[in-house]
Amino acid sequence: LRVTPEAVLGPEATAAVLQQLRRPAHTKEDFATRLYLSGLLLESEIKADRPYLQELIAESRAIRLSHPGEDRYIDTERTAQYQALTQGDTHSANAALKSLVLARLEISGPTALEELQQLFAVNTEQLRRTLDELEQEEDRLIRGRLDPHRPEVESWCERRVFSRIQRLPVSQLRAEIEPISQTQYCAFLCWWQGLAAANRHRGRTGLIRSLKQLDGLPLPATQIEAACLPARVRNYSIKELDQLFQAGRYMWTRLTNKDSGSLVAGSGHLSRSALFSICDADSVELWRALYTDRLELSALGPAAQQIAASLAAQGPSFLARIRAKVDAGAGEMEQGLLELAAHGHITSDSYLGLRILLSRPSRYRATRLEQLTEANVGRWSLLPPPMDLSDPVSKDRALIDYARRLIQRYGIVTRDVVQHEGPRTARYALARIFRRLEDRDEIRGGYFVEGQGGEHFAAKAAAPEINRMRTATGPQYAVMSAADPLNLTGLLGHSERIARTTDAQLIFADGRLAAISEKGEPRPLPDSKLTPEECATRLRESAPPAALEMYR
Repeated sequence: LRVTPEAVLGPEATAAVLQQLRRPAHTKEDFATRLYLSGLLLESEIKADRPYLQELIAESRAIRLSHPGEDRYIDTERTAQYQALTQGDTHSANAALKSLVLARLEISGPTALEELQQLFAVNTEQLRRTLDELEQEEDRLIRGRLDPHRPEVESWCERRVFSRIQRLPVSQLRAEIEPISQTQYCAFLCWWQGLAAANRHRGRTGLIRSLKQLDGLPLPATQIEAACLPARVRNYSIKELDQLFQAGRYMWTRLTNKDSGSLVAGSGHLSRSALFSICDADSVELWRALYTDRLELSALGPAAQQIAASLAAQGPSFLARIRAKVDAGAGEMEQGLLELAAHGHITSDSYLGLRILLSRPSRYRATRLEQLTEANVGRWSLLPPPMDLSDPVSKDRALIDYARRLIQRYGIVTRDVVQHEGPRTARYALARIFRRLEDRDEIRGGYFVEGQGGEHFAAKAAAPEINRMRTATGPQYAVMSAADPLNLTGLLGHSERIARTTDAQLIFADGRLAAISEKGEPRPLPDSKLTPEECATRLRESAPPAALEMYR
């Protein structure tokens, strides 16, 4: 895209965005990511990051390129691209130059042709052809007299950077770029997800919002209804959850085996801490593709394999019909269902199916198999196959979908929070996806949280919600299980890391940990103003309904 001379970008906004893009790293890995994504960094651009650079050089992860004007540094993974510029064939050289120029412009403001020529030491014709392709064929660059310090010179600017600078008028500059503290970020996350007492979700609409924010997160099975949902949704109702499942909007499943195990050996029941997830019905294939550590059907017992074969042949079926097709006793049948659920191969139309599988056997009530047959759990079905990520187009679509769900989940996404999630995506792929979403004006990019490395990305609604949170009266209290996904103690400015156990609850005040409750006994921390009585009141407000006694 070519713009008119009147489109010169404001010097204050340009400087502010460049400061965001090039701010010092907080960790070695933060700097390593920045080095790779930048294509190259000049000696003068290292500054406070020099200790990290020296560590990367010592580990053979970074290389110094000597240059008469100024030395530059590259990530070792970029070596082949730099070699292709001088030693490769025409196609390889063009592809390498395009990748390196785009990477460099993604951390730069308006840049003139001669500046890029000095950086990459290529001829003018080759460089101009590359810039034309990125501008006209791929629509990645903006061309015009953009540089506020040299408005007479034609320059190029990466589209996302150009848009970010344009969105930052001087009148809004300070408010837009002022980052919040990590404590405020913790308070914001509680507010965003409905854990803050003043902003808890309500009714069916609130339940749907909470389910969207928890979509695909592996959580201790008993905590989903006994802690996570009641803490977010005021007057949480199991009937409303069952209705959403029966309408086909959500599915329960087990996505990962990263915990110690879901079946308690020799006991014939699921572990209370086994990680299960509630997924939007349209996203199950995505989550099954991102989590790949499941046990194959062939490794399960005979009854489990027979049940799976029956469902594959007949499609979704009621349990009575499955039992008629499977040659197994009641005990083997029950164990087969438990195995299939524990290894993420089956689900039922209702969440009641998982509730019963999680229940403990008792001589005072029917067996689990009898309960599953008689209760209104709907049909059982095999989960759909994972999305095929071997195809580049499908993988790209999956990463875009995942990035959008992260924004929906956290409101403001930082690299540390992403690494805290379960799926392990490609090292730099997700950062590029977020940049594309920013380029499409779906989200905002910048530096939003102090002390958090990498680029940050936020929902458009994040800033208004922060303002709403700040104008709310009184301390903002939030109660959560220690197993809650927002237990980010040890990560967001809290000196003490509280283990993710299912038998403890945490009380936060304005983003600071104020009290811990273990086995029903609240213990205010020394610097907290809460009394044990006030802690008890807060805990009662987020307690699950009596109908969920089965989880205790």
